[in-house]
Amino acid sequence: MRNRGQWLESRVKALFIQGDTNGDGVLSYSEFSAIVRSVVPHFHDRIILKVRTERTLYYYHHYYY
Repeated sequence: MRNRGQWLESRVKALFIQGDTNGDGVLSYSEFSAIVRSVVPHFHDRIILKVRTERTLYYYHHYYY
């Protein structure tokens, strides 16, 4: 039996693959928004944008600095 971390990682990967509709390996805002809405349909656009922006800033800071 897999632990919760493994389950979560596989779920996120599956959502990414499903959401990356053009197959370029990068989630556009519309692709990211569609993924979030498939999991949490009531999220407002401002919340989705904030989550995506903060995650992008974290990624750049973590991997490029």
